[in-house]
Amino acid sequence: MGRRARGSHGVQAPYVLDCVEIQRSFGGIKALDGVTIRVRAGSILGVVGPNGSGKTTLVNVITGFYPPQGGRILFDGQDVTGLRPHRIASLGIARTFQNLALFRGMSVLDNVLLGRHVRLRPGVLSTALYWWWGQGTEVRHRREVEEIIDYLQLEGVRQEPVELLPIGLQKRVELARALAAKPRLLILDEPMAGMNQEEKEYMARFILDAHDELGCTVVLIEHHMDVVMALCEELVVLDHGSVIAEGPPELMRADPKVITAYVAGAARVVATVERVDFRDSLTLEIEARPAVAVASAPGSLPEFERAVSQIARERLRVRPDAIRLVPPGSLEGRPALTDRRAG
Repeated sequence: MGRRARGSHGVQAPYVLDCVEIQRSFGGIKALDGVTIRVRAGSILGVVGPNGSGKTTLVNVITGFYPPQGGRILFDGQDVTGLRPHRIASLGIARTFQNLALFRGMSVLDNVLLGRHVRLRPGVLSTALYWWWGQGTEVRHRREVEEIIDYLQLEGVRQEPVELLPIGLQKRVELARALAAKPRLLILDEPMAGMNQEEKEYMARFILDAHDELGCTVVLIEHHMDVVMALCEELVVLDHGSVIAEGPPELMRADPKVITAYVAGAARVVATVERVDFRDSLTLEIEARPAVAVASAPGSLPEFERAVSQIARERLRVRPDAIRLVPPGSLEGRPALTDRRAG
């Protein structure tokens, strides 16, 4: 997946979605605490954050599944705050779900056809005159659904019961159902969860096609940072129900607040930086243990180095699964670290 080229026309598109100071609580838990995001028409906006940061709650509020308890939501300048989901869908907002919401026992074709319901206009007259009037409309909608099935390369499984498909294809069926509604704003809630690398690349291509060829504005909620870095033009980062950072992906990746948020669920390690080697690890001396190696993802080390330089060296947040305790002298030929407190 390559980085998308940014537009450079000099004129910024208007905002198609404007969420202002959104509030939503569940009991004593503030899932959204004054969240404001603005989505420009024709853009791909990424919404990221650790688990429990409020991403899916934000999607549910925008699409009418949860009414907000404060704030306003504007779509194309129209106030849609508190509208029911079917009204939101009829205005041109479609979504996929973090947990698959397909209809088991129905075929791929029937599931995708359900996405057209917001475009259908059934009535007594059209039903009574079905053979002269209603049939033509039904055939036209069926043709458009078949085009979407071909577009997403689902023609080989179009009559298969959806529950028998692997998760990668089921996610694709959900995308097809959302596209069947011909949305202007497409909200994708973790569309690549559970996918392998090949499936992710297919899905990334289909998302770009929906944006570039079908003209959808896209809001992408995703945990795979390689995906959001490649696809999104702007990122909004949530943590504990609040926006903590927003801007271009390359800046967000190195933002100390973002790094801290992603490892905030980890143990706080009180350590002294003994030696830093940014080729493949950060080596520390920690309490009674002589050495700790903290793995870092390839390709992110320059940003990680800059971020570490802005964080207090005496206190670093580290994911427990990234810590490897090793004895002195065992770091593959590197000099052994000594315990400064010894002797």
